[in-house]
Amino acid sequence: MEKIFIDNKDWSGLVLSVISLFFVSIGFLISGSDWSTTFVVMGVLIIVIYLSRPYWFKNYIKFSKHYIYIRFATRKGASIKFSEIRKFDFLLNTLIITTKNDNCYVFNTKGISSYELKNLEIILNDELENKSKENNYQYS
Repeated sequence: MEKIFIDNKDWSGLVLSVISLFFVSIGFLISGSDWSTTFVVMGVLIIVIYLSRPYWFKNYIKFSKHYIYIRFATRKGASIKFSEIRKFDFLLNTLIITTKNDNCYVFNTKGISSYELKNLEIILNDELENKSKENNYQYS
């Protein structure tokens, strides 16, 4: 059975962006030097490698406080805001997410271990529960 790589709320993106910006800035500041191109390339390469992470894994999920990005064994994934999700169901090797505007996202979960799918279900339930609590507090 296959695993799901779950990437959640971490600061690595911000840290790598700052490091990348630092390298690019140094590269432009020393533009007359032989090292300027090296610094600019290193800065850009850091960002390219970081942004390509979803494609390193066959099954990839990234989530934060506001959205979830899901990609299972395809090239293209889907980014869905938690505030837009009405419901989700695991049926016959598929994950079906229905949004409030009646968009339906269907993901093939065949071959993914039940343990990994249970973790995904816990994440979705927790985040949707948190989002519904926030909405109730806003409108009270």
